[in-house]
Amino acid sequence: PLLAGLSSRSCHLVDISKLGAGLQIVTTLGLSDHYYLNIIGTSNRIGCAEVYRNGSRIGVKFIKPLDDELLHTIVRGDFFTKAI
Repeated sequence: PLLAGLSSRSCHLVDISKLGAGLQIVTTLGLSDHYYLNIIGTSNRIGCAEVYRNGSRIGVKFIKPLDDELLHTIVRGDFFTKAI
């Protein structure tokens, strides 16, 4: 996934639900508290508000809950990507 705002950076999706996600990022330096999450393999930009930062771990809540179909697509894509 990518965190996008004025700039983009890569991150690792640690966990996800309809309401939010946990992300791992190399550095949070210069990262605002609101941004878009772009997940490779989907065309959606998911609006996020940061809930916490703990070192390189970030917790976000989604501005609008994910619909079931998008969540299923993300989880399924992550499963197959890790299986390779």
